[in-house]
Amino acid sequence: MKRLNTMVVELARGVPNASDESFECEFESPRSGWHYVACACEGESERVEFFIDGRAVGTRPAFGLLAEAMFQLPAGSHTLAARTTGGRLGHVCVRAVPELAYCKHQYNPHIPEYGPYDWDFIARTILPHVNTVVGNGDPTHEEHLKWWKARGGKWIVETSLHGMNDETVTADEVWQSWTSNPGMVHPLTDGIMVDEFFSGRRPQYKAWTEAISRIASDKRFEGRKVYPYLGSHYPDMDDWKRNASDGVDSSYRFLATAMQAGYPIAWERYLQERHSKECAEEHIQDRLGSTIAHWRRRFPDCARSLLVCLGYMTITETLNIHPGADYKVFMDMQFQFLANHPDFEGLFGILEYTSGYADEETLRWAARLYRHYGIEGETGLLSDRLGYSYVPGHLRNPDFAFGWEGWHVPVDIEENVHVRHCEGFGHLQGRWPRTSVGDSFLTMKRDAKTPNVVSQRLKNLQPGRTYSAKMISGSYDQLLAGKSEPEKLGITLSVAGVDTIPGKTFQSVVGNNYSHELGAFEGRNRYWFNYHQVVFRATSPSADLSISDWDGSSPDTRPAGPSGETLLCNFVEVQPYFEEGV
Repeated sequence: MKRLNTMVVELARGVPNASDESFECEFESPRSGWHYVACACEGESERVEFFIDGRAVGTRPAFGLLAEAMFQLPAGSHTLAARTTGGRLGHVCVRAVPELAYCKHQYNPHIPEYGPYDWDFIARTILPHVNTVVGNGDPTHEEHLKWWKARGGKWIVETSLHGMNDETVTADEVWQSWTSNPGMVHPLTDGIMVDEFFSGRRPQYKAWTEAISRIASDKRFEGRKVYPYLGSHYPDMDDWKRNASDGVDSSYRFLATAMQAGYPIAWERYLQERHSKECAEEHIQDRLGSTIAHWRRRFPDCARSLLVCLGYMTITETLNIHPGADYKVFMDMQFQFLANHPDFEGLFGILEYTSGYADEETLRWAARLYRHYGIEGETGLLSDRLGYSYVPGHLRNPDFAFGWEGWHVPVDIEENVHVRHCEGFGHLQGRWPRTSVGDSFLTMKRDAKTPNVVSQRLKNLQPGRTYSAKMISGSYDQLLAGKSEPEKLGITLSVAGVDTIPGKTFQSVVGNNYSHELGAFEGRNRYWFNYHQVVFRATSPSADLSISDWDGSSPDTRPAGPSGETLLCNFVEVQPYFEEGV
């Protein structure tokens, strides 16, 4: 038995004889929960079968040349048998692993060009790396549920918190709401995830605690779990260290009851990106290291009950607020912290929240991080292996926070091009939590005779490597008027001297998130942005990125909209692109 990181323990490893078509070993598991078995194959991985204590376990979608399975086992002694009917077996390993949860099935992206995130997509890119799916109880997912359960997976149904805004709610009402959910009654589901609780004192906690205690003691729900989403730093007081209590109306009493019942706490840790790696490390220590220390003072063994919910929100409501930093590396650093910090030893699991707010690259990257830390048991950054840097350095001043610095603005268009500031604009774009980052932007007033073209030479590219360039644009005129239209704007982002990847380049029309308001703009009166993406393969160490308000796609370049129209843009992001299959 060998601990690989805080989450993964290798329980057995063996190499069959060269001619063997079967292998058997005994192993001792120190805890109940998820286990993983893999066999390297010379032949077809689909023709490998695994048996635990004589019971067949379903193999999973293949990753590389590995035949794999994940399943839940009680602590104690067990026997593994691996058999093949074609080829021969290579090395075999058994590991205790954490819960690795995908959230959530069929929640398609708010930028539709990234989707759909349907079963075909997640079966190919996500499911090989996770053991739990969070869904919404949609009966049309029945075949997906059956397929997943046949391969040892868990299926949890997300639901809202009953009584959130009702201080008179009763335990009977809460119990009825939770126990009638498909996650608690469908024969194949494994429980519910309740969204969301906040710490401190609230009258409703008495009803919530009684309801969860009744469910835990009811034999009809044996084997199912209630996962409370907790959106607070601490278990026993609010984020400002107020309203601390251990009484019947407290979050502390509720969480203690849930953990005693064996229910995981889905602890929300949505960390906002920082502009430098050093600041990112400090932020991670503060939001993960310092807060878990307080949890352990109240619940010394709490890591075994925590499903840490990180955030891969990168569109419409986004934690990816600094276009000069690579959010993929920031995500990696959070996983690495959890995998190495001793206070997280025995961690129950990890979830990234939530797919509708994530682009497809980030979704796939999170799945690869699940594997790197939660299956392979690694402790070093995956980013280092792939050559990703926290600050890629391909582009200067990507948010126009320092005026035109780094950008080429020809003299003959200077009167049409300005850098402006609007307090709250970055928040309207979706940068979260509220921040002043993104409040500066470039404006272009279109001229009928001369195109406005602002450009910058990209540096430090690696020929043959794939990159993405992104930008957010909008109408400055409509921002001032307080009324916006959902339309594709006459502004383009382009990269010259590269090989553009087909199918990955688009300009999407997307409204502000309902909770991100500015002036007249809110959930019912939306401000409509354009979201631009270009994915390209570098052919040399440099390339030219341009932003223009003329149409350069036709032989006769011409204005892309009416003369005098003023558009805006910022968040010009250039970084390595994580390709599918890596």
